[in-house]
Amino acid sequence: MSEMVERERSGSKLKPSVGFWIRLVVASAIIGLIAWNNDWVKFWQEFSNADFRWLTAAFVAFGLALFMGAFRWMCLLRVQKIALTFGETWKINMIGFFFNQFLFGSTGGDLIKIFYAIRKAPDRKAQATLSMIMDRVLGLVAILAVTFLLLPWEWERLTSNEKTRPIIFGLAFVLSCVFCGLTVMFIFPVHKLPLVFHKLWLKIPKREIFEDLYQGMFAHLRETKHTLSAVIGAIATVIPLLSIGWLLAKSLHLDIHYGPMTILFAIVLCAMSIPLFPGGHGIREGAFFLLFGVFGVTRQGQPVGEETALACSTLFLLINLGWSMIGGIVYLFFSSQIKKSESVS
Repeated sequence: MSEMVERERSGSKLKPSVGFWIRLVVASAIIGLIAWNNDWVKFWQEFSNADFRWLTAAFVAFGLALFMGAFRWMCLLRVQKIALTFGETWKINMIGFFFNQFLFGSTGGDLIKIFYAIRKAPDRKAQATLSMIMDRVLGLVAILAVTFLLLPWEWERLTSNEKTRPIIFGLAFVLSCVFCGLTVMFIFPVHKLPLVFHKLWLKIPKREIFEDLYQGMFAHLRETKHTLSAVIGAIATVIPLLSIGWLLAKSLHLDIHYGPMTILFAIVLCAMSIPLFPGGHGIREGAFFLLFGVFGVTRQGQPVGEETALACSTLFLLINLGWSMIGGIVYLFFSSQIKKSESVS
């Protein structure tokens, strides 16, 4: 990642790789299959009948999640001794969100954020990259943690359904493995592993990424104030973010409760984090299609069709695009401010 940032600093353009074109083909195939099997008249009825009040609430919730996400990253930057104001962090975060929707790959926006952070602290390149890695990990862990806390409340309802039971047991297993793995990392540092495991560790490809992450986790133990603030920021980010799923369900007049819809939406968000295509396009639609059927989503007691799942996915996409356009506007003004300050200096 640091090499890609260096290329960006030198002015070279990010070019699509072979992997990008493979991801493009796969994502396009998923979207094409969904479009082929969709009844567009029913889709438009679902889409046009969405309650604007609930959509507005979902849009505001997304903005709140971005706001708190900027606070979380600011705290992580300060752990790495990079002092950005909240205003600067929010602007860079919005710019990164804008580019995440359109740049090649799934980390284009992250590279932009690292690029701007390095311009503010040129002597802390590795630390800026590490803060971005930790931001990604902490965000994902926060989603999993909140989902884990919701599972006991909805356990009986979800496990009583034969379709949802395997997903819920699998999700509980994954969550347990994640938290057990994090616990083991703190209790048994890599340098204290037995020789056999240490040799095995040396054979892991790209292990330097995990080593940086590992070192970053222990750096956070020394900076408890900023670390605790980042954790609080992560939780404050996840709550409105996961609530978007329920708000979208309410806008479409669906019967699903807050708990199951939040768990469903958390799975969608985790699926979208898979590096398949910018913004999770293709994965988002496929996940909504699959999970609406598995969770047995209904309206007035009647199962909804695939058009409802596509309408929900499209509404979420439009909210994403709305905030990304705001990020684009921020980029235009923020980049011009930087150029003016550099020309003056």
